[in-house]
Amino acid sequence: CLLFLPNGRYTAVAEPIAMQREVAQDQALRAVMPLFILMPLLAVLLCAILWRAFRPLRTAAEAARHRSASDLKPLPAESLPSEVQPFIEAVNDLLARVDAARTREIRFTADAAHELRSPLTSLTIEAEHLARLPLPDEAKFIVSNLEAGLERAVHQVSQLLLLARAQTGESKEALLRDAEPWHPAELVAELLEPLLAVMDKKHISFDAKGLDDPRPIEGVSRTAVGAILRNFLENAIRYTPDDGAVRLQAERSENALFFSVVDTGPGIPPKLRGRVFDPFFRVAGSKVPGTGLGLAIVKTYAGMIGAEVTLDYARSAEEAAALGVDRGLSAQIRIPFDREGGKNSRSAESAELLD
Repeated sequence: CLLFLPNGRYTAVAEPIAMQREVAQDQALRAVMPLFILMPLLAVLLCAILWRAFRPLRTAAEAARHRSASDLKPLPAESLPSEVQPFIEAVNDLLARVDAARTREIRFTADAAHELRSPLTSLTIEAEHLARLPLPDEAKFIVSNLEAGLERAVHQVSQLLLLARAQTGESKEALLRDAEPWHPAELVAELLEPLLAVMDKKHISFDAKGLDDPRPIEGVSRTAVGAILRNFLENAIRYTPDDGAVRLQAERSENALFFSVVDTGPGIPPKLRGRVFDPFFRVAGSKVPGTGLGLAIVKTYAGMIGAEVTLDYARSAEEAAALGVDRGLSAQIRIPFDREGGKNSRSAESAELLD
């Protein structure tokens, strides 16, 4: 700035550029500083709002992640953002269609198995009558093979029917019947009766322990426990060689009911113990006839009552080598009790859902 005086002289007033730049920077910093302070707070506030808004969606996703493959109930849509609800409704509609298709498939299997069982039973009776007739030796051999084939077919159809009933959640009436107290000794005697002839033919010794407890079992599905034990006992007797042994042991604590079935058969390798519960899966190289459905039925009924099923070798490799026997299989079942009255809560829950 120049100021000219009357005498011809002038006065100059100047400000360094560096000072102007410093002032400009100071003003700019004063203008931007509130934004630097508010932006993190706004980011935190926005994240909190989004987290709270999408918490029901995360809850639904977590519930769906921990569901079993057979649980096709609709996902909860309450308290979800309006933008997400159409997607959840579409998923629930898909689950409903899948459940309907699965139910039709299971009912078809059950109906087909039921319709096949009657004619197969009739054929089995006719084959027994035929075997009593005076036949040539060649014909007797053919009739014997016919009886064995029909027996396997009847057993497989019965297993298919049992698996289909289990996959549909069994019937509510069966669960209500199971509300009545029952004794393990009576159940085991009922399960062993049709297996006595096979054990006698193979000279298999059977031992049972822990069945003398006079206290009845309450609130645990007798049908489910019976299906689990029946398949384990059948497998143990089927895979145990001649002159072998099968042992059943029952224990009861305040929190759970335990059963274990131990045999002297070949056992199941650790890498296959997860797959043997799949329908129709059988261990390669096994020459014992079977359907591959027994352990699938066990898994389904165990899920109904919240039971834990574990498989392991009955004895170590060193012990088996010293005794000159196979390692055997130890099948263990743990059924938890509810704290109220020693009852199984999953059975009551299943009955409530079936209502």
